[in-house]
Amino acid sequence: MLKLLKISPSHEDLFIGHYQRLLGWSLQLTEHDRDLAEDLLHDAFIHFTTLTQPNLKTIQNLDGYFYGMLRNLHLSQERRSSRGRFQQLSIVEYESAATGLKTIDARDLIRVQDDLRRVCHYACARKEKAKLASVLILRFFHGYYPSEIARILRSPRPAVDKWLQIARAEAKLALTRPTALGSRDARETAEFLPASFARTTDDLLNELRHTILQTRRGECLELGELDEFYPASEAVPMHCERLSHVVSCEDCLDEINKMLKLPTLSDRYPTDSIGKDSPPKNPSGGAGGDAGGRDAAKTAVSK
Repeated sequence: MLKLLKISPSHEDLFIGHYQRLLGWSLQLTEHDRDLAEDLLHDAFIHFTTLTQPNLKTIQNLDGYFYGMLRNLHLSQERRSSRGRFQQLSIVEYESAATGLKTIDARDLIRVQDDLRRVCHYACARKEKAKLASVLILRFFHGYYPSEIARILRSPRPAVDKWLQIARAEAKLALTRPTALGSRDARETAEFLPASFARTTDDLLNELRHTILQTRRGECLELGELDEFYPASEAVPMHCERLSHVVSCEDCLDEINKMLKLPTLSDRYPTDSIGKDSPPKNPSGGAGGDAGGRDAAKTAVSK
């Protein structure tokens, strides 16, 4: 059962809650170089939530701890001379997987499609431990608007934007420097077997969504649990493990879609949610886009 009880904030939640302050310190340390500041934040997030995971009960001054961590990581960042680390625009920097595929030169298509597979597999492995991976799946692969994701998670919209920003940076790191993440998830991503041919955009997107749905774990939500969870007066965010199940379960997602009057998963296509964050008012349809792609997605997710 979903419990409407207050739970202690996770390392991830604490970092997101301090994001603006951390960004300000990062900008100061990098002399207001926005790219370097964001790289520093991404390294700090991975360090705090994955590599060290310090005992929060022993930290008496969290601001002091965060600033010291940023300062030490900045020194390491300077020693690595990482300014040129991400010269080429990564596929995960696009609004959605479909958008990136449309802009890629045909000569790079096989490599980019393999990158998308790696990101998908990494997000599926990571989502059991980090909420940001589930947020990335909802936005990048399922085609949900950030405002819709905020409603599903019962989290503030700014928090969703921050999760997405960090998730994209972590996905880039999984592609370019997987050992920097120091996790089994990253090693599995690095060992991904490349394909020898390029698929059509629709076929690839259907393949990726099918991959996500195959990683479902745990029991499905009962209707009574949803009836209790969403109308509750106190907004309690969805727990990481429960969210991990939801993003990989078409039945649970569509029960939530129905309750929140959102389009169903089979009516979504990633290119539909490009641009202005204005979800369709008609819960039975998408926001336009490629009807053929949506029909193909229906076939793939029903297998």
